[in-house]
Amino acid sequence: MGPQSRRTFDGNFNLTSETSGTGYWREVQEGELVDTQARIRAAVGNSEFDTHYATNRPEDVEVDEDGTVYIALTNNSTVNDTHGSIRRLREANNDPASVGAGAQFTWEDWSAGGPTGRPEPGEQGFSSPDNLVFDKAGNLWVVTDVSSSALNNDRTTTAQRVRFHQNNAVYMVPRTGPNAGVAFRFANMPVEAEGTGPYFTPDEQTLFVNVQHPGEETPSVNNGGVYGNVTTYSSYWPKGNKTTGQNPSTPVPSLVAISKIPPGQEPPPGGGNVIPPPPGADKSPTYISFVSAGRQSLATLIGSRGTSFKLRVDEPSTLIVTLYGQLTTRKGRRGKPRRLARVTQRVTAPGEITVRLRPAAALRVLLRRERTVPASLAVTATDAAGNKSTRTKRLSFRRS
Repeated sequence: MGPQSRRTFDGNFNLTSETSGTGYWREVQEGELVDTQARIRAAVGNSEFDTHYATNRPEDVEVDEDGTVYIALTNNSTVNDTHGSIRRLREANNDPASVGAGAQFTWEDWSAGGPTGRPEPGEQGFSSPDNLVFDKAGNLWVVTDVSSSALNNDRTTTAQRVRFHQNNAVYMVPRTGPNAGVAFRFANMPVEAEGTGPYFTPDEQTLFVNVQHPGEETPSVNNGGVYGNVTTYSSYWPKGNKTTGQNPSTPVPSLVAISKIPPGQEPPPGGGNVIPPPPGADKSPTYISFVSAGRQSLATLIGSRGTSFKLRVDEPSTLIVTLYGQLTTRKGRRGKPRRLARVTQRVTAPGEITVRLRPAAALRVLLRRERTVPASLAVTATDAAGNKSTRTKRLSFRRS
C-alpha cells in the first residue's frame, strides 16, 4: 500500500501534518506471502518501505455498510506516534474489487489519538485504539490498549504522554453531526487491563467486551507484587475490589456484558438506585474458592470444637458444606468415602467466610483409630435466584 507520506507530531505527540493522502495498491507476489513485510522491504528498499508502506501497528479492520474501511492504528514508538489513530480508507469509485496493481484509494486519519483539550469529563481523548465495532446508528465504538506499564504513572516519557488517559476504556465515536470524530468515554477497564473484541447483540441491548490481563503489572518489582500473596496484587478484579480492600483475589481475564436497563427498572425520578431485577433473573451461579490448605489436623477434627475451613464467595448465598472421608476397614484397606459432617450456612455478603465442621460422637470414636484420613470437602452454593454451583477440594487429615 503506497504512496503515503510520513507523518509528524507536536509536543504532545499529536498529528500535525499529513493526515490524509492518496495511495495505490501493490500486488503481493506469491513468494512474498511468507514473512511479507521483510520480503517487500527487501524488494522496494528501506526508505521506500518506511515512507510509503509502513503503518503504525494496525490492530483491527472494520468495513462500513457503504464500503468505507476503518483501521485501528494503535501506535508506533519507532516514529514517535504515541497515541495512534483511526484511519479511514476508501477505494477509488468505491470498488473494493479493483485492488490490482495501480488501483487507487484515498485515506485520512479520521479520528486521531491524543489529548483533545476538551474539559468535559469523558471527552479528553483516547490513545492506542485496538478494536472497533459499528452500531446501527452509525457510531463507531473503540476499545483502547495503552500499555499497562504506561498507565497511571510517570516513570517513563510514554507514561507522561498518556497521563490524561487513566485506565484503558471503551469509547463511542459519532460519525455524523457536530461531534463527528470526537471520542466519548463509555466504560472504563479495570486496572492494568485492555479491552478487546467488542460486539453488540442483534437487538443492541447488550455490548460484550473482553477484559484482558487485569493487574498484569503485579509481578513488577516496582509495584512490590509477590506471587501467592494476593494482598500485594495490583488488582483483585473481578472477584474483589483493590480500592476498598474487599475480597483480595487473583485477577482473571473475563468477558463482560454491558446491558441496557430494561423498561420499568430505571432509577426513580431525581436519582437513586436502579430497581433490582426480579428473583430468578440472575443466571450467574455463585463463584466459590477455597482459602484453607489441603492438609489438616486430625486432632482438631475430633476435638471439642471440630475443624474450620475458610472459603470465599462472590455474592450472598446459602452454603451446604459436606466433609467426606475414607476410614480404614477391618481388613486394613481404605473404605469408600463416607459423610463425616455437614453444615448449612447462610452468607449475607460477598467475601471470606468461615465454616466449622465436627463429626458425630460415633464417628469421632472411629477417627481416633486413624493416623491419616484422605478426605474431600464439597461445597454447594445456592443464590437468591436459585442458581447452584458446587466446588470440591481434596483434603488430608493427619495426626500431628
